[in-house]
Amino acid sequence: MAEREEEPVSDGDLRADHQRVQRAVTDAETVSGLEFTVVFCLGEDGMREQADRTFERLGLANRPAVLVLVEPMAGSFDVEIAPRARHRVAESTCTSAVETMTTCFDETGNLADCIERGLRAICEAAGRPDTYAAGPALPDVLVVTPDN
Repeated sequence: MAEREEEPVSDGDLRADHQRVQRAVTDAETVSGLEFTVVFCLGEDGMREQADRTFERLGLANRPAVLVLVEPMAGSFDVEIAPRARHRVAESTCTSAVETMTTCFDETGNLADCIERGLRAICEAAGRPDTYAAGPALPDVLVVTPDN
């Protein structure tokens, strides 16, 4: 693995990355049926504290949500899963996605590309929404007559 020189991430980089990450989030939500939020952690608090506050503020604990935390200056990543999404996204998937994003950042320094790769890994593991159904698919339309 090639060593990457430390370069600060500029505001312009974050704006360009934001647009690309927004598209990746939309794609991930469409494919998986899960709700994704990517948080760029720019404050003094650690990612864990920011994750807790974000989950609380957005009400993600009660939704099938995935929170991807990014410390752009450090190239650090974390993935948090809401309780309603844990049946589809295992802890090992989160660990693997973090490793994928970290390795990507170490090699390329390209935040958007690394986040896209992490989201893709989570979506592949989660599958499509209908792949986790507990039983047969329900009909879209029912016609009920006195005979049935």
